[in-house]
Amino acid sequence: MTPLALTDQQFTRLMDAAAQLHPLDREPFLNAVANLFAGRREIGDGEFTRGLRELLRDGHFKWALSPSHPTKWDAPKPSA
Repeated sequence: MTPLALTDQQFTRLMDAAAQLHPLDREPFLNAVANLFAGRREIGDGEFTRGLRELLRDGHFKWALSPSHPTKWDAPKPSA
């Protein structure tokens, strides 16, 4: 597959979006982005952002901190 020609800003957005996902979903997400824009010589910032948003909203990828995984702030408080 031919590498995507992304601007620095687009690459940063892509990495920020991937970082939000569960580690096992990051590579499939990056592959989905590559497939979405495959064969394109230029990708506009708006089009790129919409593509990322649609991929993240479709529900195929899990967030790193989903509601089913409590954070350290949700843990029970120790009794005094």
